[in-house]
Amino acid sequence: MICIVSLLILTGSANAMSDPPKNYEEKAIEILTKTSNVIKSYDALYLEFEYISSSSSMELFDDVKGFIYMSGDKYYIQSGDMHFISDGVLAWTFLEDVNEVHISYLEDTEGAITPLSLVQNFEEEFKPLWLRRETHEEGEVLEIIDLVPIDHHPFQKYRLAISSENSHVVYTVAYDSHGGTYTYLVTDLMINPEIPDGLFSFEP
Repeated sequence: MICIVSLLILTGSANAMSDPPKNYEEKAIEILTKTSNVIKSYDALYLEFEYISSSSSMELFDDVKGFIYMSGDKYYIQSGDMHFISDGVLAWTFLEDVNEVHISYLEDTEGAITPLSLVQNFEEEFKPLWLRRETHEEGEVLEIIDLVPIDHHPFQKYRLAISSENSHVVYTVAYDSHGGTYTYLVTDLMINPEIPDGLFSFEP
């Protein structure tokens, strides 16, 4: 399954909490495993998110809203005028503005990251490191974890913020080698939503 937060806004207002573990990697694995198990216990999920991409070197900034339906390896993601769809075998990328679709096998799809796919795939692809705890909105405590790719990867690292209360992903940030950041902030979440018929396949 593929895997999808303004870091400056969130961390600028956060207060770091001191809780240094004996082993930062072990603590990260424990938190991520718990979060992965929680996600897998749901039959389906619906997320609304804000996606923010910026690059200080190129003076670029983009801010779009979107949503994700997920059920097992199946998903439907809409981000602006882009649609990402998979039935668990095939993956379609539909570009609404030019009325164009790209089709591939899901197993060959790379680089499409969602807030949940990182958690579910972390053991095989990343070295996780727990960084700190922060307080978020209304006093919510977040566990801040970095994921560093083990092999060649389009991004240098990912940062995740996971709620200590319910083990849900609050935001993720991807960092590229050119100073760019790509952030997903989860703004709403619904557990086991009703899935519209035919949502996980593309109909021309």
